[in-house]
Amino acid sequence: LKILYQMWIHTHFKIKPKTLLIFNLVVLGFLPIYGIVSLRCQWEYYLMATIYGLMFGSCSAFTRSLMSACIPIGHEAEYFALFAITDKGTAWLGPLVVAVVFSETGSFRQAFLMLLIFFVVGIFILFFFNPELAEKQKNDFQEREALGLGFNHSNEINLNNNNN
Repeated sequence: LKILYQMWIHTHFKIKPKTLLIFNLVVLGFLPIYGIVSLRCQWEYYLMATIYGLMFGSCSAFTRSLMSACIPIGHEAEYFALFAITDKGTAWLGPLVVAVVFSETGSFRQAFLMLLIFFVVGIFILFFFNPELAEKQKNDFQEREALGLGFNHSNEINLNNNNN
């Protein structure tokens, strides 16, 4: 339901996916802050889990939307394989850090601080992503590939060159 609402906002108000993704990450970033400062009752935990569930679906959708807009035609499998490795392949990192911090400190509040750091770093990195430049680079690549030029190999090392 939440993703449909965000898609409506995206199309109705012409808000870019990157902006909506940053908004979702900021909202998700407030959950660890609340966990550090004020989490006291079990119902608050369930409320946080509900908000997380509602926000994470649209995060996932907008991330894939941004990713798919950057992929040259015919290279979808390569890029989404890399996406899967970085997305699902690092899914263990958050729980590991939380478990280690809790194990060492005995405090989930300090573990929430580590989650907050993950969100801050992610948002910081996302600010430097330029979707328009990525689309231009994708189009340039597709044009070179259509002309049979493919990658620009001028900066690669020639491994077959024997200078003995």
